[in-house]
Amino acid sequence: MLRSKIFKFSLFLCFIVLSLSLSAQKLYYFSGSDWCSPCIQFKRSFIDSEEFKNFLTQSRVDFEILDFPQRDKKLSKGYKTKRDSLAELYNKEGSFPKLVVVSDSGFLRFDHHQTKEGLIKELEKYFGKKSAHYKSTRFMMGSEFQLTINDIEDSVDCFQKSWSFIQATQNLISAWDTASITSLLNRNAGRQKVKVPYEYFQLVKQCVEISDLTQGAFDVSIRPALEIWDWKKAEVPSKQKIDSVLSLVNYKNIELNIEDTTIFLKRKGMKLDFGAVGKGYVADRLKYFWVDSLDLKMGAINAGGDLVFLGDKRRGVTVPNPHKSNEGLFTFDLEINSIVTSGDYVRNFEKEGRRYSHIIDPKTCVPIDNGITSVTILGSSGTLNDILATAVAVLGEDVGLNLIEQIPGVEIVLVRSDGKEVFSSGVKFDSVKY
Repeated sequence: MLRSKIFKFSLFLCFIVLSLSLSAQKLYYFSGSDWCSPCIQFKRSFIDSEEFKNFLTQSRVDFEILDFPQRDKKLSKGYKTKRDSLAELYNKEGSFPKLVVVSDSGFLRFDHHQTKEGLIKELEKYFGKKSAHYKSTRFMMGSEFQLTINDIEDSVDCFQKSWSFIQATQNLISAWDTASITSLLNRNAGRQKVKVPYEYFQLVKQCVEISDLTQGAFDVSIRPALEIWDWKKAEVPSKQKIDSVLSLVNYKNIELNIEDTTIFLKRKGMKLDFGAVGKGYVADRLKYFWVDSLDLKMGAINAGGDLVFLGDKRRGVTVPNPHKSNEGLFTFDLEINSIVTSGDYVRNFEKEGRRYSHIIDPKTCVPIDNGITSVTILGSSGTLNDILATAVAVLGEDVGLNLIEQIPGVEIVLVRSDGKEVFSSGVKFDSVKY
């Protein structure tokens, strides 16, 4: 009896909090994802459709999925309380699937039996289109890049300048381009210091600092080790070859002089490589270019899966599924500016029963084999997220998770090889697994 009264009082308090917080329009989707056949069909045909996703982007709708699964899907207690309270307010009859718009003036339910086009039109009438958005895609840095911009008159000029900026930044840091600063540094390893632009110096400095923070799990001088592994030919180098590069991979042999922005690689044969940080860094640099040079207010950069956002922080962040390309694994209720995923599923080969990942442990110069399939880092910087994703993959679950817990504003979703997911303490569920 007492427990029942406490529960009702808790719901009453939750109603008050929800009523106070509903000062703007919000779109809720009530679903039973693992038992309701119409819900499963509606999600597949409408919620996951490109048309609905484009509508959410264009109208900037605050959209949330409220799921009522039969099986335990690791939903947090707080999420369940919020979900049940909203259902008591806007779906007392418990009908599924249901789309409900809530605003100061009340709430409105939409008929999910309509055609996709008809339902989109109704939603557009209610929410309106806040702004146009434009997309452009190119293959760069060995990956597909997609740029999305909002609120600009000349999108063609903006994209042209953006692609030129990306190319120029890539040319500076590429280890493959013989005319790049990186190649110049590598050629002068063990010979002389090289003066570099300030921004390049700051990038190397950040890499060295995080190498120190991760005790060498990330190392920007990893290139000699990368050069002896060939994932296309699926060849494992000899122990002699591996031993020959061990002494060349060591960030502590990178000498930085801030006074004249010079860098010196102390050992002959040392080489820098920004493959584990390049796309996140380019995305960050482009974001600042958009603000400083193009006066953009909203946009998104997808640098081969490394996401960086300009404008309002993104909520309902989807974590990629390492086992099914182009699918999501989870969606989380977090406000972030960037999300980066790294994993052994991206590029690998098998030899004599062992799988060799493209992620190499700098201390052994051998691909990692520590039971981790993917690492997703959520935070504010594409550069930092990129570095941390690689570092955690090398460090392993326990040490890696402990590292992330000590860095403010950064969260992690780790998927183990056995399929189990591990989360940092700040991750909050917004919806269940797809």
